[in-house]
Amino acid sequence: MKDTIKNSIIGAFAIFGLVTLISSSNNAPTVIHEGTATPKYQLIPTKDGNSVYKLNKETGEVWVRELLGLFREVGHKQKKE
Repeated sequence: MKDTIKNSIIGAFAIFGLVTLISSSNNAPTVIHEGTATPKYQLIPTKDGNSVYKLNKETGEVWVRELLGLFREVGHKQKKE
């Protein structure tokens, strides 16, 4: 009689553990989005090639960069609405 109760309790714990392991598994696929971010700045060269405009697409600020060996920031303009 003790053997039957003992085996029943062990079996119940075994089934409970198996159900717990199966239900805790995570089979949801991991989704990775690559290349969906849009760039914040856009560089626009001038026709003479001596300077470049840097446009901030979020705020509308425009920076002028002159090409003097290296790029040097000259100033910026705020977008007029």
